[in-house]
Amino acid sequence: MKLQELEDNLDNDLSWRKSELSSLFEIALNTKTVSQEVQDNLLYKTVLKTLYLLLYSHWEGFVKKSCKLYISYINQKNVKSIDLTNTFTALALKKSINNCYTKENLDSLSIKTYLDFIDLHKSKLQQNFKVIVKTDSDFDDDFIKTFSNLTYKNYKNLLDSIDLPIFDYFSHENHYVEVEDISGKKQSVSILSSILDFSLLHYRHSIAHSGNVNNELDLDVYKLLQEKILYIMDLLVTNISDFCHKEFYKQCNFELRNKYIDEKNKEIQQYFLNLNSTLNEPPDEFLDD
Repeated sequence: MKLQELEDNLDNDLSWRKSELSSLFEIALNTKTVSQEVQDNLLYKTVLKTLYLLLYSHWEGFVKKSCKLYISYINQKNVKSIDLTNTFTALALKKSINNCYTKENLDSLSIKTYLDFIDLHKSKLQQNFKVIVKTDSDFDDDFIKTFSNLTYKNYKNLLDSIDLPIFDYFSHENHYVEVEDISGKKQSVSILSSILDFSLLHYRHSIAHSGNVNNELDLDVYKLLQEKILYIMDLLVTNISDFCHKEFYKQCNFELRNKYIDEKNKEIQQYFLNLNSTLNEPPDEFLDD
């Protein structure tokens, strides 16, 4: 897979997902108008529920697909594992590491399993990196797992496992925000957790499992959530593309990678500051003067 092919695959996959969400959002707008005219909002609430479910579906599906494409691209670069960051060495050795911790090996007093692993590790470092990923499958595989529940924790673990960054602005406690859980208890969580766990996943689980969210649903609230989720999906495309162009998956580019992450973190922070600023602007009638 050449870099242009990777980028085309990422762009095409994101494009059709955005198109579906846009079309359904227009339907929601139209049904909202109709429901107000006939004093019946059942159809509108149903479409709005569908929007939340579709947004989550595309969030999970796109992240999984993108990460598989990224690993597949590195697979085909024919780079020795020793030249990649340690994360990729760990991926290449994952099955062998797991084998060391089988019950049979743990119960055994023999050191042979661990000596074999050391030999394998030395050998793997000199081999071209290669792991099996199924880019055409929608299911989890050995290396890309969402567990059908792409929470902040699972998203972070997934990106960590393929050495893509979770940016400081999204995760650092200095940027924590206060949220309220379903029991009414307030807590401070990372910005990304507030978006994923306490917004997207909250609505997805409530709609799918109980359906008792009609009074909470609002199209403007959904629109803002969709903007944030699509921004994060766009960001993932940009990061994968930049990491491949600049070969940040290699050990030798570690310092350049860190500079890139610092700069990108500033961009992300500015985006959310601008978004929050727009939300907090006074109504137009107060700006006429």
